[in-house]
Order: sequence, then structure tokens, then C-alpha cells
Amino acid sequence: MCIPYKKIRPNGKLGDSISSKHSLPPNHLRPQERGLQGALTFWTAAFPGLARDLPEVQQSADEAANGAKPVETHAEFESLSRNRISNVSFAVCSAGEILVLVIMVGILKGLHSDASTANNTKAFSVLIAFSGGVWLICALPWFIFEKRRPGLKLPPKTSLLTIGFKQTYVALRECMRLKQTFLYLVFYFLMGDVLNTTVTVIATLQNSVVAYSTLQLTYLLIVGIVTQGLGIYIFWLVQKKFRISTKAMLSFNVFWIIILTLWVSLAFTPINLASSMYGRYGFTRRFTALCQTMISEVSPMSQMFLFFALFSTIGKTSAFIGRFVSSAIITDAGGNNNMPFAFLFGLGVLSTVLLYMVDVKKSRVECEVFVTAEAKRDAFSDSRWDKIVVSG
Repeated sequence: MCIPYKKIRPNGKLGDSISSKHSLPPNHLRPQERGLQGALTFWTAAFPGLARDLPEVQQSADEAANGAKPVETHAEFESLSRNRISNVSFAVCSAGEILVLVIMVGILKGLHSDASTANNTKAFSVLIAFSGGVWLICALPWFIFEKRRPGLKLPPKTSLLTIGFKQTYVALRECMRLKQTFLYLVFYFLMGDVLNTTVTVIATLQNSVVAYSTLQLTYLLIVGIVTQGLGIYIFWLVQKKFRISTKAMLSFNVFWIIILTLWVSLAFTPINLASSMYGRYGFTRRFTALCQTMISEVSPMSQMFLFFALFSTIGKTSAFIGRFVSSAIITDAGGNNNMPFAFLFGLGVLSTVLLYMVDVKKSRVECEVFVTAEAKRDAFSDSRWDKIVVSG
């Protein structure tokens, strides 16, 4: 697979002349991408447990158990604690990304990436190696300093090789009983399809505008990540001040994603390139943070990692389906890259209706029944999280 570049005029720079193709196989990025998605899934799955371990949350749970505080008040407080951990974590990630990207600009300047296609390709490879090294350096301390947090015990007649298959079977078998969880799962699939495909098509259009210049793409990334970090943290401050629920914040974010698909469907030119960058990054990572928190709102606490893995699998499945459909639409439209956004707009509206139908209070009751039923079947071992059950 080759990525199209621009030929270089004599004494010219990248992107000055007609279109061509230079071999730059991106397949070596696939293992890194899979590792990133796997790490992100189980990283965010740890947030609900971290929130419940907070001293203030434990104190609130004790007060709710003793009748000193309404159960709903405690549930709201715990939900905000989950949002705080999620939002602050993603905001810190954005700050780290900006630092790394600034260093990358220096590397690109030193390698004169825009001088020729060969320099551009070499610089791209150097950046991949540099970012991989940064990832490794940042990941190693986690394995060294993380305190052990015991999870579930293995059920009878199971092993580490079979427990994953058994738990997945149980989750799928009981999913229809968790009606609110299933409803959110369908929303997650559809809206994930909308967002993943939108980001992919916008990236393709942006690359056609900047002629695949690694330096220009890095500049655009800096603009986008700054918007992302500010958006996440400002949204969190608003949510904390007015004590807005996770579902309400997610609905607001989804609304603007739909607006993004409508905006880009009208036209995509260098003039609105910056605005699409704001939308792409300002709401994409914010959507991710809220979606992950919402998963914890509609999933049994004792099986949090299992349901996060299930949602992640569904999300990755939707990622390629929408791209196939969009590719077919582009082909049918005679190569018009803007046409898929009309389809994505309609799909986004449908998924928003499904999100509106999700009832978080009913989901807590369903999750309680789920945990009780599975405990009787010995499908899952008891968990310390089941000692505190919050029902609506």
C-alpha cells in the first residue's frame, strides 16, 4: 500500500507540483496502533476502581450505607469522581502530547523534512521511532511502581486460558437482561462508527490539502491537541460547577460531533481546515473520555474490565464497517470525498436517539440483578466491589 505524495519541482518544496505516489508502507504502524488501543481500553477501565478507592468516595459510600446520605446523592458524587479522574487524565495526556509534538517540530526542522520527498519519508520514520521511545519510557514506571490491586478470583473449573472465553460467553448471554447496557452498546457501535469514519475522512482531506507534509501535519496536530486539552478541561470545570451528569455531557458532545459532520459535508477547503481541526480534536478525545465514563455507569462494577473489553471490541468492529460504506459512497459519487458525511450525519442522529433512551438509574438495578444471578451460577467469583451496591 502506498500513500500519495506530491512531486518536487526543481528547487521546490514538497507539495509544489502534481500528484504522484511514493512508497511509504504504513503497515509497520499497525502493531503500535493495536497496542495503543489495548492499553487505552484497560487504562480507562481502571478509572472506576480508582474512583471508588478515593477516601472521599469511600466515606460517602459508608454514609450512604448507614443511611446518613441518600443513595442517589452518593451515586452522583461517585459519578463526578469518575469524571474527574477521566477528564484530568486525558487533559494531562494532551499536555504531554503537546510537549512531544513540539520536540518533533525541532526534529523535523533539523532533518529538513520539507526539502524533498526522501527527507519527508525519512523524517516520518524518525518520528515514529522517537514517539515509540517516549511511549516506552512513560510506560515502564507504571509496571514498576503500581500497587497491586487484586481482581476477581478464578471461578471453579476455570483457568487463565479459559476464563476469558467463559466470561465473554456469560456477558453476551446476559447482555439482553442488561437492557440499558445493551442499548448503550448499540449507541456506542453507531456513534463510534460515525466518529471513526469522520476522523478518517477528515484526515484524508487534510492530507490532500497539506500534501502529506510531515511538518505541516505536525503543526496541525499541535493546534488540534491544544484545542483538545483546553476543551476537555474547560468542559470538566463546567460539569463540576453545575454537577452535570455524564449522560448530559455526552449528549452535548455528540450534538457537536453531528454538527461537525454537517459542516464538513458542505465543503472542505483550506479556509475551513482549521475549524475542522478544532472539531476533530476538540470533541473526539472528549467523546472518548465521556464514553469510557458512561460505560462504567451502565456496567456491573465487579465485571468492569470485561465490559470495557466488550465495548472496545464493538468499537473496533464499527471502525472498519463505516469506512467500507464511506468508500463505496465516495466511489458512487464519482470521487467526491464530502458525500460520506451526509450518511454519517443521519447515522449520528439515529445514535443520539438511542443515547436519549438510556436510563442510568434502571441500569444500576439491572446490574445489581446481573451480579446476583451470576454469583448463584458461580460464573464469576465474588468481588469486593459487590459489597457496596448502589441501586436506583
